[in-house]
Amino acid sequence: MTTEEQIPEGFVERDIKDTQYIARKSREILESLGVRVVATSGSVTACLREAWNLTDVMRELNFDKYDRQGLTYERRNRNGHTSRCIKDWTKRNDHRHHAMDALTIAFTKPLHIQYLNTLNSRGEGSEYDGLFEKRNERWVFRPPMKNFRSEARHHLENILVSVKGGKNAVTPRKVVETVHGGRREKSVPTPRGPLHKVFFYGKIERYVVSEVKVCSITPDKLATVADKRERELIRKRLDEFGGDPDKAFAGINSLSRNPIYVDEARTVTLSPKVRCVELVPHFTVRVPINEKTFTAKYIEENVVDSGIKRLLLARLERFGGDNKSAFVNLDDDPIWLDEKAGIKIKRVTVFGPVNVLALRKKRDKDGKPVLDKNGCQQSVDYVVTGNNHHVAIYEDQDGNWQEDVVSLFKATERAVGGFPVVDTTYRADDGWKFKFTMQQNDYFLFPPYTTEKDSDGKTTFDVSRLKDVVDLSAISPYLFRVQNLASNDYVFRHHLETTIEDVKELKDITWKRIRTVNGLKGIIKIHINHLGRITDVEECL
Repeated sequence: MTTEEQIPEGFVERDIKDTQYIARKSREILESLGVRVVATSGSVTACLREAWNLTDVMRELNFDKYDRQGLTYERRNRNGHTSRCIKDWTKRNDHRHHAMDALTIAFTKPLHIQYLNTLNSRGEGSEYDGLFEKRNERWVFRPPMKNFRSEARHHLENILVSVKGGKNAVTPRKVVETVHGGRREKSVPTPRGPLHKVFFYGKIERYVVSEVKVCSITPDKLATVADKRERELIRKRLDEFGGDPDKAFAGINSLSRNPIYVDEARTVTLSPKVRCVELVPHFTVRVPINEKTFTAKYIEENVVDSGIKRLLLARLERFGGDNKSAFVNLDDDPIWLDEKAGIKIKRVTVFGPVNVLALRKKRDKDGKPVLDKNGCQQSVDYVVTGNNHHVAIYEDQDGNWQEDVVSLFKATERAVGGFPVVDTTYRADDGWKFKFTMQQNDYFLFPPYTTEKDSDGKTTFDVSRLKDVVDLSAISPYLFRVQNLASNDYVFRHHLETTIEDVKELKDITWKRIRTVNGLKGIIKIHINHLGRITDVEECL
């Protein structure tokens, strides 16, 4: 299995071969339809971009937003000319560079390719008449139309980049099964991704000691108070006020104003915090010992067995705390649990995540349910669910926004069960109203937006008529797509950005991170087709 560190950056050889095959196959399909196709190359396109003054257009379109954040500088070339540059930026950081190349190719003529490929120096030759013009005492390619550069820039400014989103939880798949008398074809819903991570987790229970405020102890938590005398005193006070801790320990009955005395002489009062002991479930998994993960901190915090923990820490100390040397070769230099019996330690049990999901219920060898101490059937095979499918946003009875994070596992369960993947009636009995959903690559328009004219006298856009907007450059700075979703943690990326680097200075310009559901108020969900045109608008206000 290839690890994350082994995955190379950029294109690998296979990707280049695939791209070449796609280009040849596309040409073959088009020619079969009677379309004349002329192939060109990147070097020809680059030459024409330079000749038609399109090279710096992408930098000019992005310069202002970087300049406002102090991320630009001036560069002087060997001829003494200065140019304005953006720090650590290339045209490939903007999706529109593909459109600029496509525009260049669209105006490329066979004569351009013929001339450049044969490296003919006779630019004034008759066979190339109309192709060149003289500029600064040298012959260069003539622009294909008047004001070509300004027109190209105008159209690039009005591009909204479309990324396909809205991943389905399941898709139908045809399955042929053998039945009595023949074969039958049926449609089976198939998940569109892994429903959970590869590890299965076990469950153990351990006592956890903590200090808890007396005012937060309810009758249900009373049994966790460690000291019997303190437990009985708290129980007595709660009984006086009907088991309500707010009445028993707040206001005039707070421990500072109405103390609880521990001794008969009424000299020692109950502390505002008491020690509580609870049996807390922990989820565990067996993992191999490795030199990368098993640092002193990791061993101390994650290894379950205290005896094995001491052996691992002692091994680490023997190698001066260098985990890469301590755990690199366990076959030749093993960690012994019992050397006489020949028992080596190669895998250990460590604590896993807190939020898991049980796949099955436990049964004994006869198939009967196995019950816990509360009379409920025990669960087994705990897993961590995979990526979140969507986040549904609701408005509660008080006007606050609430969320429901739906994993792909849960969405698949609903789809297979015949229910809508998006539950628009979630907690409707509590007064919640469905607002909208967020899914990876969904598009949202963020405030501030206005219908007033800006400093250049240019009208931005009217929210009520977004689908009719002609000047899309007014919308572009505010348009973001969903990148990642988690509970009360939503990351958005500007629709033109190709990188996913969170540059601090460019927060709210090239990326946004919102850590509260009410922070989404004011956004507008829009749908964009594959041509970059707005097809639908969902007001989320």
